[in-house]
Amino acid sequence: MNFNQCAICKLKAYIQCEQCLDKQIFFCSRGHLFIHKNKYHRALSANVSKRQIKQQEYNINQNNNNYYNKNNQPIDIKKLYDHLQTMKKDILIKMQNQLFSEAIEQINKSLNLARQFYNENHPFIIELLYTKAECYLNLSNLDETKNNLETIIMLTEKINVPNQNSIYRFKANMLLGAISMNLGEFNVSLKAYTQCENELNNICKEPELNVKLSAVYLNLGLCYIYLNNLNIAEKYFKKGLSQTEGILGNDTIHKLNADLFENLGVIYEQNNKYKDALVYYKKALKLKFNLYGENHDEVLELQYKISSVYLSLKQYKEAEEILSSMIEVVLKEKINYATQETIYRYSAYFYTLGVIYIKLNKSNQAKFYLLKAKENLEGFLSNNDPLFNNIQNLIKITEQLKKNNI
Repeated sequence: MNFNQCAICKLKAYIQCEQCLDKQIFFCSRGHLFIHKNKYHRALSANVSKRQIKQQEYNINQNNNNYYNKNNQPIDIKKLYDHLQTMKKDILIKMQNQLFSEAIEQINKSLNLARQFYNENHPFIIELLYTKAECYLNLSNLDETKNNLETIIMLTEKINVPNQNSIYRFKANMLLGAISMNLGEFNVSLKAYTQCENELNNICKEPELNVKLSAVYLNLGLCYIYLNNLNIAEKYFKKGLSQTEGILGNDTIHKLNADLFENLGVIYEQNNKYKDALVYYKKALKLKFNLYGENHDEVLELQYKISSVYLSLKQYKEAEEILSSMIEVVLKEKINYATQETIYRYSAYFYTLGVIYIKLNKSNQAKFYLLKAKENLEGFLSNNDPLFNNIQNLIKITEQLKKNNI
């Protein structure tokens, strides 16, 4: 059972986009995460030229030695602060242009300078460490990302300002939770998200508090699903829904509720409570339909889950109706532009509809869609693949059914 699907190909996924935590977007591989980032999180200032970057570096290098006397003591703290802010702008420019390694070098220089005049837990240093963690994350260096986040969490324990402490700890734990989930370290992720829940009351007020808590509870529920503790997962998903109940909805809230409804449907389907699963899948479908439109892949995938529940309930007519409608969309608008990843998912639709037609004793239609699945999977699966062999066997069954009906 796929508890989350890759936003690119809909295969099983738990790699999360750290810049879309509130939207709960997942990927099955870092390659697909990169595709998503390249499309939606590209440089906000991609027009910044190399000349501007060089000028910024020149300004910094020119001023690097202007803050100390012969005894290596700072001459002017105000000028030092301005200089650090200039270095910070340079770091952001490099990040916006995806020069993350160079940004890390500049961060290290800034840290070395700032540590001579600030305490280790000074907000400026904490902020630099968080920026450094983001750079390592963009370089897919998860170990260094985690190290910097854990350092932030440790240092913020020493900050005496509760609100400021909570903001930094929340941000670090939220990102640490997502990374740990990506690595399959679900107990670490649980600890991080639990800490997020504890900190939120110090930094947010309703209704923002409710929305952020709902996102945290969604992530906690997902952790428990991966730990195969469906009862606790169910409680957290319902807890998440209770946070947004009665709040005037926007896209963020609708997306959160849709994901919470869908995951509750997954739990009930997993527990063979098919009628309950249908209730929650349909609630999620209504929200996703309004968010994305009828032809969006997330809507199609949710419809496929509903058809699978109908199949389990032996309500073949209902399953046929949904799948036929979905496949019409796929054949008209999707199949000609399908990637290698999405073709597997679309083939699953054809295969399932073929199975349903066998159940309905419609051999011609069954064979047509099974052949369609086989045609799309040829070259993608080996002839010895169990799914490929299963399709071949089902095609033989349709031929036998046709003979029996003659």
